[in-house]
Amino acid sequence: MPIDVIEIHRGESPWQGYTSSHDEEQSGMTARAVAFTGAFERIPRLDVFAPKDEALIAIDRDKRRVVVNERFLSDVQRADATGLGAGTKHTLVTVKDPRLTAAPKKLVTFFLMAQLIRTYAHVGATLQIVAEKDGPVYRAEIDGEHEYFTNRRNVERVHFAVEIDKKSGVCTVIGL
Repeated sequence: MPIDVIEIHRGESPWQGYTSSHDEEQSGMTARAVAFTGAFERIPRLDVFAPKDEALIAIDRDKRRVVVNERFLSDVQRADATGLGAGTKHTLVTVKDPRLTAAPKKLVTFFLMAQLIRTYAHVGATLQIVAEKDGPVYRAEIDGEHEYFTNRRNVERVHFAVEIDKKSGVCTVIGL
């Protein structure tokens, strides 16, 4: 029985409109950790994942990029869960603030909703947290489907885990 169902849609991507070329697509695979300024555009639906009156992620319109708040996170090397082979590990980010690792399921949901973990190729994904294990290392197993188009509509399974080492803050995405 699923623990949570999470819908991910291309139209809600913070990177929407920033990937009109291959170079921009590749550049967008890293979200730089920077000091947040008032010039950044916050993403209200993602603010609920941050400590009060803070933001974990924002859009820097001047530099055409998505950034994360250096007070909370290191640079993020976005993971593509649709192409992550079974057993393949991808280091996503190091979390700097223990308030975030203290609520690991909420943090995993943030990674998914902020699309720091890519879970679809073209349209979107329906995901379920199907198992959790809490301890010094939190682990959430995620299963679902993503939709994409070639000459026709395709639906493909996506299955991976996210581990958060609560002491070091290192977050890893693992293909299942």
